[in-house]
Amino acid sequence: MFKSIIIGIALSIILIVSSCSKQTATSPRLIFKYKLDSTQARLNNFGVDTPIIAGHWGQSPTFHKMGAHYIELSPSPYTPLGGGAVIYTTPATTAGGSTAIDFTQEAMGNDGDVFFSVPISSLASSIYGTSYQYLRVSLAYQNYDVTFRVDTTLVSSGVNVPIH
Repeated sequence: MFKSIIIGIALSIILIVSSCSKQTATSPRLIFKYKLDSTQARLNNFGVDTPIIAGHWGQSPTFHKMGAHYIELSPSPYTPLGGGAVIYTTPATTAGGSTAIDFTQEAMGNDGDVFFSVPISSLASSIYGTSYQYLRVSLAYQNYDVTFRVDTTLVSSGVNVPIH
């Protein structure tokens, strides 16, 4: 489920290239936006659309807010974590002891919100000329609703016993 959200984010990356005009000259930017869509396809570990197996159940939560703390471009599926071009990480803190994500600086957002934007010219020159097939986005915060049913009846020795 969460992999489909990550893939959804990857698919919703919008690369906006602005051209120079007489009024305004802007540089091209790489822009990442949240795409929170509960109807997205479920994907397996290889990014292939996978239906729910017969006899199993699944749910598509309604996402309200999300927080990404790491973005990496990866040239192959075999590139180790951190071995690609890491273009964003949330600042860390050691306020509670060991190193942890500083949630006060987390890139939080709703559907359609930009969570990271960078001028293409500021990206490391080492990423130019490299083909990146995969995008890794690590989420540190997810706010969503799921529906569930609570059965307040216990079955004991074949007798239904209501729980109060």
